[in-house]
This record gives sequence, structure tokens and C-alpha cells, in this order.
Amino acid sequence: MKFQKIICDSYVLQKSEEFEQTEYDAVEKRLQLLLKEGSKTPADFDESEMTLPDYYDPVKFRLGQNVFRKNIFTMMIAKLSGLLLLLTVPSILDILKFTKQSGNPCTAFRRYAATILHTCIWYKNSPDEDSELFVSLKNVRKKHCIASKRSCEAGIGRISQLDMALTQFGFMGFTLLCADYLGVATNDEELDGLLHFWRVIGRTLGTEERFNLCNGTVKESKALCRRLLEEIFVPYYTKKSKDFEEMSNALLEGLWPINPFVNNKSFRIFTCHLIASAIPNNNHSLDIDDTSLSLYSKIILYLQLFVHKHLLPVHYWWSSIFRAHFNNQMKIGFYLTEKFPFLAYILYGRKRSYFNIYKFHFD
Repeated sequence: MKFQKIICDSYVLQKSEEFEQTEYDAVEKRLQLLLKEGSKTPADFDESEMTLPDYYDPVKFRLGQNVFRKNIFTMMIAKLSGLLLLLTVPSILDILKFTKQSGNPCTAFRRYAATILHTCIWYKNSPDEDSELFVSLKNVRKKHCIASKRSCEAGIGRISQLDMALTQFGFMGFTLLCADYLGVATNDEELDGLLHFWRVIGRTLGTEERFNLCNGTVKESKALCRRLLEEIFVPYYTKKSKDFEEMSNALLEGLWPINPFVNNKSFRIFTCHLIASAIPNNNHSLDIDDTSLSLYSKIILYLQLFVHKHLLPVHYWWSSIFRAHFNNQMKIGFYLTEKFPFLAYILYGRKRSYFNIYKFHFD
């Protein structure tokens, strides 16, 4: 099944937003800045004190958090697809391999479970300097700093501003680009709040303002995310290196104890559907062969497509009922992951399944 075939069969795309030439030029300028300077500029981890940026707006920040509260299920699906694409980027993949924290399903479970719980803390709390959110951000920033310095000493290279921007895409890119496809219930004001939320989070974690994907209007940020998808993620995804296959297998299999409906092969195809909905006019041929899927994988894939196409679109009156149902399922999964990850205990043993979201170590 070819890339364009997915577009026709899976979703009826809305007309792309019209851009003035000056707006298009501005987006292209930011893209080139990221590609040329961002790739050479190390992430900003060296400030002695982490503070909120001057532009922080508590009202907008809470609006962004509210988007997640209403759309936990769809936004976590979007985030997982984003994380999958991040593993295609060689500079990010090399550092992840070096840290040895996500190379097999067990270590991947611990790493990405911690990532999910950190993200939940960010979405739930106010960023006061003595809050759990601030403690979490400081911890993540310190981990990035340690990983960056050690990988540099090993000759792999530091985490760059481009890496940080691509990681920012991993967390919010598909939510922004595929809100209608996924069934994200939001409005323009809340989307602006979500952008503000990730602009603040990105800055506090070490992304310079000129490289911050969320530094602009919703329209501009969407366009920039779409261009990154076209220019970086899709070309790398079509290559599918051996290291990517190894690390992505670990990611998707490692997340099974958190969400048993995450199926390795079917989720890859679902991610391609997201890509197709985000960039209908691309120059890359992405071959998808769902005929090779097992019966179980096909059932999971078609069930997921059915949920997003027929149960969650906001124009259906029943969407709020199903959205609440799937949100609650996701909340239960997060609670069990934090308190009693029994599926991980079964697969990996209790001792190997234990993780502390504030601890950093090399295996």
C-alpha cells in the first residue's frame, strides 16, 4: 500500500490553510535556522538557576493544561507516534543508544514510563518554584545535561538545539497537526494555550527562543511542524535503519505493560496514517504493507482506526462519551504504572520493573 493510497482510504483531509507569501517565507526562514544553526548549537543546560521565562502567562498555561485533561487518550497516542519518529533521527538515536536506558523492552518500559509520568506532572501542576512541576523540570534538565556531556566525552556529540526542537515536536507535533484526525476536542484559544504551555516547557528545558517551535501563532507553528515532518522525519522514517528498528521495537514492546492495546506492527502503520493526514502533498513514497500483519495485529489496527474515525471526531454527539471512556482508561493505566505495574512484573519481574522517575543511571 503506497503513501497516497493511505490518504485516500483512511481519512478525508480538510483543505490546507492558505498562506501569504510573507508567512511562508517566515516559516522557511525558521526552518533553515533550525537546520543550519540549530544543528550546530548545543542545548542550553548550563544556567545555574532555572527560571520561568518573562512571557509566562498563568492563564494561557492553564488553558494548555486543560487541553490535556480533556484529551488524555488522543494526546498520548499522538505523543507515542511522535516518540516513534524521534527514533529515526540519527543524532537523537545515537545518544539514546549510548545511555543504554531504552535498548530492550524492560529498560524501555522504565524509561518511557518515567517520561509519561513526568509529562503528567507538567500537565497537572502550577509551575511555582517549589512545585512538583518545577522539581520535575529540573530533574529532566539535569538528566539531559548529564547525557549530553557524557555523550560528548564519548565522541558522539552533544544534544543540539535542533534535537530539542525535534523532541518538542515529538510531544506536541501530531496533536497540533492531526487534531481533527485524532479527535482532539479543543478550540483556537485552547490551542494557543497549548502552544504557550510547550513554549514555556521547551524554554525551561534548554531550548533557545529562536529555535522554539511554539514561538509564534498556532498557524505558524503548525506550518513549521509540517515542514519538519516533510524535511526530517519522513525521509528518515523511509530509511528505517537497523538501530531504529531495534530501538523502536523496544519502545513499542516496552509500552505494552502500560497499554496492552499498543501493538508493535499495527502502531507503525497507524503512525503512517497520521503522517498522511498531516502532509497530503509529500514527495516521499512510504510503502505500507498491512497484508503481512497477523490477524491480531490487523484487528488492533482497524480497531484503532475505527475509534479515531468514527467514535472520537468532535462533530459526533457521542464523541464526548467515548472520549471520557478512553481518557479514564488511560488514567487507570497511568495509575497502575506508577503504583502497581503488574503486567511489567509478569514480563520482567518485580525488581527489574521498578523505576524512580527522578533517578538517572547507565545500565
